[in-house]
Amino acid sequence: MRRAVVAASHSPKRRWTIVPSRSRDDTLAILRGQPIARLPVFGGLPSLTTPGLSAAGIRYGEAHTDPTMMARAAASTYETFGFESAVVPFDLCVEAEALGCGVDFQTDVDAFLAPVVSAPLRRGDQLIAPTLPDDPSRAGRIPIVCEALTQLKNGVGREVAIGAWIPGPFTLAWQLFGAEAWLMAIKQDPTRAAHLLESLAEFLARVGARYREAGADLLTIHEMGGSPQVVGASTFRSLVQPALTRLIAALPSSRVLSVCGDTNKSVADLAACGAEALNVDHRNDLARTRQALGPTAILLGNFDPVKTLSQGTPETIAQAVRAIADAGANAVWPGCDLWPEMPEANFRALISAARDIVTPERRPTPMNSDNLEEFWEDLLSEEPARIRRVWKDLTDEECAAVLDHLRRMTEEEGWHAAQKQAAATALHVIREQAE
Repeated sequence: MRRAVVAASHSPKRRWTIVPSRSRDDTLAILRGQPIARLPVFGGLPSLTTPGLSAAGIRYGEAHTDPTMMARAAASTYETFGFESAVVPFDLCVEAEALGCGVDFQTDVDAFLAPVVSAPLRRGDQLIAPTLPDDPSRAGRIPIVCEALTQLKNGVGREVAIGAWIPGPFTLAWQLFGAEAWLMAIKQDPTRAAHLLESLAEFLARVGARYREAGADLLTIHEMGGSPQVVGASTFRSLVQPALTRLIAALPSSRVLSVCGDTNKSVADLAACGAEALNVDHRNDLARTRQALGPTAILLGNFDPVKTLSQGTPETIAQAVRAIADAGANAVWPGCDLWPEMPEANFRALISAARDIVTPERRPTPMNSDNLEEFWEDLLSEEPARIRRVWKDLTDEECAAVLDHLRRMTEEEGWHAAQKQAAATALHVIREQAE
């Protein structure tokens, strides 16, 4: 396992966090179906934490309408804990707002209360068809999300994957009209509902493409309301799946389909929608899902963000990660959005437990041993003998990653003068040894 020391970009005094030096490359390799020698921990849905936002100096309510705040908030979970992605936006209302819905951002309370649709598109029980914008990138908060993605891409995106997510067409309709009115409309006129879902799929495809252009490495389609557990398998196949499949086909790679609920009986239908990877809810039997989909499917999952991460202990978290690995997951993902309030020790236990998963390809080197902190202490010691001792045992790939990181330490703003000097000394000793 290859790791490097990286740091927070928002703080004058950088926090050192241990993450794999090829984290972004590894994540994208997984989504291309390529095996890697470790079990990364990342996500494609909102992944904010109270400790991360506190470290970044951001209130949750500020992070929805300002691109810089949004980018800093998204990066904070990586910078604080080593979570291997940064994902925007943080609420389910972005696309609904862009299509004309009113949104209550609930900024009058200092708590993790997500924005909600306050003015749906309906008059009484009658649905008001949305007017689709010619250019979604100019509608509502979509430009804010795009700018945040660009900032992330130019910042922590050099080290970890940048994600964006959109609702599935059925879930977007749920937001536009309200759950009760939408479900009633489906019963009254399923043909009209199907046509509307096709239009929403086309709109969402354009939004997703813009997110990708702005800097997203992966796109997650979150079909929460259209889950087979919610609407039933028959309605999923006849109404939800056609629009969802059309949307996924129109989106650029890499694409992850995330569906809530116990979908074990429907995983074949979910896989048939065409995304490269599938993220299943924590209520799924992950081993059963792997058996149903076969060994080549890209399966991401599926710890319980509340019961396991927020309410568990480091010991139960380690057990959950081991169970996920044994069930055949390609990466450790939350079963849904992260629950922001959790003990810091629990999140660190999650990252540590995944890091300790041993795979056949893993071999001991100074950078993948249990003494990684000692490796960096030696390398930045300014003592030539210690620097040469740890350098000589690195692989060529690890050497390249370390050199890149040392160069950035000497060139980027935010590092202390002593840190810059230690990195410069290490580079000098390494160059001398090469000569």
